[in-house]
Amino acid sequence: MSEQLAIRNKINKWPMVGLWSVLLTLLVPFMQTLYYYPLVEWWRNALVLALVAFALIWRLPASTGEAGKITIPKACLFAFLLALYIVLSFSLLSPQSYISRSLFPMVCLIIASLAGFIVYAEAARLGRDRVIHCLAIVLCVGAIIQALLGAMQVSGLAVLIPGDLVLFDRSNPSGNIMGNIGQRNQYAHYLAWGMTATCYLYSEGKSRSWAFHLSALLLALLMAWSGSRLVLAYMAGFVVLALLWYRRADGSTVTGQRCMKMSKALLIACVYIVMTQLFLEQLTQLFHVAGWQISGTSGAGRLMEAGFGARRRIEWAKAWQVFRTHPLFGTAWDGFAYQSVWLEAFGGYPKFSESVLFTHSHNLFAQLLAETGIVGAAIVITALSCCLFPYFRKKQVTAGNLLLISLAMVTLGHSMFEYPLWSLPFLCGLMIVLALSPNDGVQLNVRISWRRFGSGVSVILIGWYLVTGVSIFSDLAQWRVRSANPSVNEQRVSALVNLARNPLWSYDADQQLSTYLSSDRQLLATKRQLFERLVAYRPYHYQLSQLAILRALDKDSTGAREAMAMRIAAYPDSVGSILAFLQTRNEPELQPLREMAERAVKAYQQGGAEAAARTASLPEAHKALF
Repeated sequence: MSEQLAIRNKINKWPMVGLWSVLLTLLVPFMQTLYYYPLVEWWRNALVLALVAFALIWRLPASTGEAGKITIPKACLFAFLLALYIVLSFSLLSPQSYISRSLFPMVCLIIASLAGFIVYAEAARLGRDRVIHCLAIVLCVGAIIQALLGAMQVSGLAVLIPGDLVLFDRSNPSGNIMGNIGQRNQYAHYLAWGMTATCYLYSEGKSRSWAFHLSALLLALLMAWSGSRLVLAYMAGFVVLALLWYRRADGSTVTGQRCMKMSKALLIACVYIVMTQLFLEQLTQLFHVAGWQISGTSGAGRLMEAGFGARRRIEWAKAWQVFRTHPLFGTAWDGFAYQSVWLEAFGGYPKFSESVLFTHSHNLFAQLLAETGIVGAAIVITALSCCLFPYFRKKQVTAGNLLLISLAMVTLGHSMFEYPLWSLPFLCGLMIVLALSPNDGVQLNVRISWRRFGSGVSVILIGWYLVTGVSIFSDLAQWRVRSANPSVNEQRVSALVNLARNPLWSYDADQQLSTYLSSDRQLLATKRQLFERLVAYRPYHYQLSQLAILRALDKDSTGAREAMAMRIAAYPDSVGSILAFLQTRNEPELQPLREMAERAVKAYQQGGAEAAARTASLPEAHKALF
């Protein structure tokens, strides 16, 4: 009793430490700049893990409420169900592939669920409105910081900041505006979150009028400079939600008045978005007059210049075809990448080449249908319906709920065209919204000792992964370039072979190992087995090229031509490099591959990437794309 009383006294002294730790997963991970190949998002995810682990240490050991009973938000239960389904379906459908394919999404869903549960528990203890207020502060502060970082990029100042504190694109320092988030659409997504948070704080009287207008205008301007076309979709969603909440609000109550004030603020923010989108060129010229050499095209400008994503429509069609082939369970998690490249060569789709690997179809539900089938998609759709529909009840027309449903709208709207939920901080953000849904949680009988044991084991596992992961990440980042010393390379190969035995790092180790192996006859069977595994998971152009050569040397001429066809069809912009490499080889088995590469290079010189891709692809059969 004395130990439990001491823990409760500590938490009562700093009652919101656990809550702030979880909410900071929506700010701190986006500030770091350690985006290194081959694990670009490792540090972002690691910071989320560390913050959630700290919250577990702080909060979960102290139980509140009736002993043995715990209330869990429905969103968390659905997330655990989806995680279990991903692991089981993967074990049945792809037992020979990398187990990390199922472990990584399982861990992400569990961590996001823990974040959602902690926020839910804190809302029950501190009050839901107080938790929403804290959430708004974090998002507002984070968005303003990111907007200032974006301003440094657009003005060219980011290049002058020492110590890699601010990201910038070396090939286009003032034209690729992405904050420290590192990608323009994710950047605009985060600023849109901040826009809604700014409107909420203004409606609650926590922000003065001038501060609201200045912040909203700054965010709208940087959203325009990011060039994200999705900003227009966010704006349309804001208008619909603001008008709906304003119409249903009860103006005779304080709650209704605040709701109406936020609705008006959100509509004003949309006006700023329209103005900055339409008049960005004129604003840029004004900055030029002032001596700032700023460049950039708004999302509206890009939409009028290039339309919206023929490439996306092709990937959507591919995902639909994969689903029709595997309707019940899909291809197993992360199985779309190989299917996409194979269909690029042999599916008869029109050619709009970008020479990149599409690991995702750029649509949440198309991806779920392709990889998890009807069962997995049904779990997600049921979860979203169960948690989001209650926000639209008449009694739930509040400013806080307008903020939360707007956050969900931005994330799900973005998910229709990209994959933000494959980034752990964005997944945590959506899970927090779902966990705070105005529906009843599920009460379970779980002993306090078991809760403490579960939280303790989680913290230990997270701590072990982070401590060991820092060293592994550093090694992999350093080894991405081969050493000039052969003995050093031999040591690295040995270390990578050992690391590949760790299921959490097996793919990353194999992928790095593949860059150290030559495509010759020595250990041919072992090398082919490695590259077959890699290509079946992530068919990048280098691995496809090497696999084609190894198959040819192994007397598998049909398989060799298939791998080379996939490589040319999916990555036509680099056909010159594979031809140059093949011309250095004199094995007779490689002559058919050289001929394929020569045809592709000749077509590329005459008609560009699409012409090169067609030399290795089946004739186009799909005339209509949905």
